[in-house]
Amino acid sequence: MIVSFAVWWGGLTFYAGVVVPLGIEQFGGVEQGSLTQRVTVRLNVAGTIVGTCLLADALGRKPWSRRAIMASALLGLQFWLWFWRSRLSRWLDVASLSPQPRESFYHEHRLYL
Repeated sequence: MIVSFAVWWGGLTFYAGVVVPLGIEQFGGVEQGSLTQRVTVRLNVAGTIVGTCLLADALGRKPWSRRAIMASALLGLQFWLWFWRSRLSRWLDVASLSPQPRESFYHEHRLYL
């Protein structure tokens, strides 16, 4: 459980803290956004797997502990991220890789972050 959580959290942290800033500097925001759109699928898959494993482990313990509540919360938030990501993706114009309408997208994107 600890290793799967560490891989997911470490990957997310490294991507957000290192890859995104360097990508924006090197390629620009629109191109980096296109890459991020694809990477978030993998990060969300990893998060869903981690949440499911943590919940299964917590539910397998008797009596149920706070772990089950925390794992359920993590999994619930992960499903919220899946929903919000699909919502944001619908606003992206595939041809220009830019959001339409721009102001609403960036407001919604801040909530996702």
